Amino acid sequence: MSAITRTVRFWRFQLSYLGSETPTISLRRATLDDAQLIFLWRNDIDVREVSRLSRKVEWEEHAVWLSTRLEPGHAESVWIIEKDATPVGSARIEQYDDDDRSEISIVLEKKQRNHGIGQTAIKQLADIIRSSGRIPVAFVRPDNKRSVKAFQKAGFTLSSQPDDASLWQLEAGVRDDRG
Repeated sequence: MSAITRTVRFWRFQLSYLGSETPTISLRRATLDDAQLIFLWRNDIDVREVSRLSRKVEWEEHAVWLSTRLEPGHAESVWIIEKDATPVGSARIEQYDDDDRSEISIVLEKKQRNHGIGQTAIKQLADIIRSSGRIPVAFVRPDNKRSVKAFQKAGFTLSSQPDDASLWQLEAGVRDDRG
């Protein structure tokens, strides 16, 4: 069993143990069957306003992008965030070739924002990255206060700010706990 599989199973168990009052937040690898949902979430106007790439993506471009990233061995992996086994968002992990960092990017369905789902998913994604010996990072626009807050609650801290302040780099430290 791979370290990634063990980490995902650990989080599913931990979160399901919290009881029926608390929703279970889990991750699974995206498939081509998820293409339409990922496309809709990515093109949501609120998401585009705080993204690095703010233009609307056309279906054909999205389909090529996703199918490429689903190929085995691609440096970028795409994930589906589920709440009680229902897809509510997507995330990607991009491994950089030139250093030991891996970037997390996340998007949630509009009605699922501000409920702690992003924070929980970010913790899970960071653990997946750490299990492969890499450092979790995120690049967030400073005006994207919702994402900055979610990453900070997930244990990320501001590690650098470009001169033009267009993106903040947040980096996760080593976690000793599982909370």
